[in-house]
Amino acid sequence: MTSHDSTPNVVSMPSAAAKETGLRREIPVDRMAPDPDQPRKAFDEETIKALASNIAAFGLINRITVRKADTTSPITGDIVPWRIVSGERRWRALRLLGRMTADVSVISANDRETAALALIENTCREDLNPIEKALGVRRLQNEFGYSQSEVAPMLQLGDRTRVSKLLSLLDLPIELHPLLADGSLSTKHGELLNRLPQPGTQTAIGLQAAHEGWSTRRLMQVVDQALHPKATPKKQAPDANVRRLQERLGEILGTTVTVRTAANGRRGDVVIKFQNLEVLSGILEKLGYAEDMP
Repeated sequence: MTSHDSTPNVVSMPSAAAKETGLRREIPVDRMAPDPDQPRKAFDEETIKALASNIAAFGLINRITVRKADTTSPITGDIVPWRIVSGERRWRALRLLGRMTADVSVISANDRETAALALIENTCREDLNPIEKALGVRRLQNEFGYSQSEVAPMLQLGDRTRVSKLLSLLDLPIELHPLLADGSLSTKHGELLNRLPQPGTQTAIGLQAAHEGWSTRRLMQVVDQALHPKATPKKQAPDANVRRLQERLGEILGTTVTVRTAANGRRGDVVIKFQNLEVLSGILEKLGYAEDMP
């Protein structure tokens, strides 16, 4: 059975102060409690059940990380001495299995470092959507002062360019965020939409792309067309000689006459307008046309 706990095996510590004490301990499950500031608030019950089945079959592969801090247990309401830094889903799965103790790693970290560690762990998860990840990165920057270059290895994002692209999704109109969150639009779709300068255009094209299931290639074509519309050729006004010719022919025939010439001026069309058959008959008569002509 494949593990449903996608927590990376190694999570980068945000500071040298948050380091392992060297203790690997067996602690009663009911003597630890989740961090009240844990970024993830919702836990899918079916996912916890699947993780519990996985642990029952293969054991606890990744240990829960805790620190010494009095915390109120959400189960009993009692004050317990150990606060979970990472691994709340594993803790919930162990409780579901009725396990009495858990193999844990004890670290030394203050509240700020613990919050950063929890945020890093959750942002690393593969089941987070791009908007959730981007919000996590922004918190690491705004609340904990990390640069994009520092965040990239922490969250296994490669380099700061990928971090920057992820953050740029938050600059898109809020109407598009749910579509990025549910997968109707991909991160690449979001990057392409960010090329458009107007939020209204981003929203209109983004909604259409999601509704019609556009590929990134199709969206790229539409974005390029919006950024570089083909110029409509301007109609050339007739020169003075052509205007005089049009006016003279119009006077002779008693109707509107348009003379259109090609760019080289060597060929073209003469268009004679008429409103009804009676007018047409008069025009033909002036041109010397008669029905009984051979």
